[in-house]
Amino acid sequence: MAGLQAWVAAFLGEVTAKTGSKPMIYTSPAFWSKYMGDSRALADAGYKTLWIAHWGVTAPTVPAQNWGGHGWTFWQYTSSGAVSGITGRVDLDRFNGADLATQGFSIFKLAASIPGGSIKQGASSVASVAIMRTNFTSGVALDIAGMPAGTTATFDTNPTTLTVAALTVTTPGDPTATPVGTYPLTITGVADGLTRTTTLNLVVADGTPPTVSAPKTYLVPNKILGLGSVPIRVAWSASDASGVAGYGVQHSINGAAWAGVALPSPTVATIDETMPYAGTARQQVQATDARANTSAFVGGPVVHVTVIQQSTTTAIHYTGTWRTVYSSSVSGGSLRYATAAGASATYRFTGSSIAWVTTRAPGRGSARVLVDGVAVATVNLLAQHGTARIMAFARTWPTVGTHTIQVVVVGTAGHPRVDLDAFVRLTY
Repeated sequence: MAGLQAWVAAFLGEVTAKTGSKPMIYTSPAFWSKYMGDSRALADAGYKTLWIAHWGVTAPTVPAQNWGGHGWTFWQYTSSGAVSGITGRVDLDRFNGADLATQGFSIFKLAASIPGGSIKQGASSVASVAIMRTNFTSGVALDIAGMPAGTTATFDTNPTTLTVAALTVTTPGDPTATPVGTYPLTITGVADGLTRTTTLNLVVADGTPPTVSAPKTYLVPNKILGLGSVPIRVAWSASDASGVAGYGVQHSINGAAWAGVALPSPTVATIDETMPYAGTARQQVQATDARANTSAFVGGPVVHVTVIQQSTTTAIHYTGTWRTVYSSSVSGGSLRYATAAGASATYRFTGSSIAWVTTRAPGRGSARVLVDGVAVATVNLLAQHGTARIMAFARTWPTVGTHTIQVVVVGTAGHPRVDLDAFVRLTY
């Protein structure tokens, strides 16, 4: 008896697994009592549809304690019936209900999808779990397995009688908690003894905005000093695992409101701007990565610019003979020049960037430039055409400090002249 019970249970389980629906059980009261021990185990396991064969009685005897309380569904009340058009004996049956549709093939399946196919770190997304029902109205208890550490998932209603269940997936903002990757999830639905599964690949995408460095402002050589403005260069950088797709830059001149700066290309990391004499400038930068994650703006320091005219003898120390020339094309309306080898002009300052403003033209010679007492360059000012107010030399430091710059005339044979128009200093 126990062996038959086990075999029947295994057979029904295999049929259920293969078809996705629990089969109907056909038996007689006598058989079930004698060979199945009047067990209600199968009725309790969800095999609720009983076709009882009990002939020649006014009401069937239902085994297994009224089939676990479910009663009979179909009753074969005779094997000797007559049906027009059929020769011989015919089995006749009754249905214990009013709607045969409820006894049709009953099954459900699952399918799942997530919008866009991925979810960013630190974000939430609502996945759809479709419950495809065929004559199946019972509530389906849903569960999910395979979630990566730190990520949560909740169903809006569970168990659910809906055809589509909403699954909210939330990933932590800390990228180390749930690394970028693909995580295979298994969604399981259980109802009426049936178990169905589906898989969903949870793609966790980069949700971390780029790390942006504060923009730096400095002076560069070979730029032309304006009559009222100073050319500056602003540089910045950013890093991101997905790659930087573009920058946004704003500036504030003399404390005015932030204004956007047009960039020649989305990923350019330097721009050339101007700021007024004795003025201030500040820039701020944000970056967007390839996953459309955008950082907050990161601001640089307020940069002050000072143009020290060559006539400022209290700041600039001269040795040797320097002569003054007046011209509307030079900064401040005048410049000084020297021709004798060894003549020098020294400027001591506190700042982060310095530039020497001079003239390149026919007849000009060379000068050595010393920074903090160390010779760092020899600048040749000879040119075919004249260019006034050129910043022929520039030097920048990572922090503000006190330094000296000295221009020493070389005394080039045949064209010894060296001009000093101004020095330009930046400080924070």
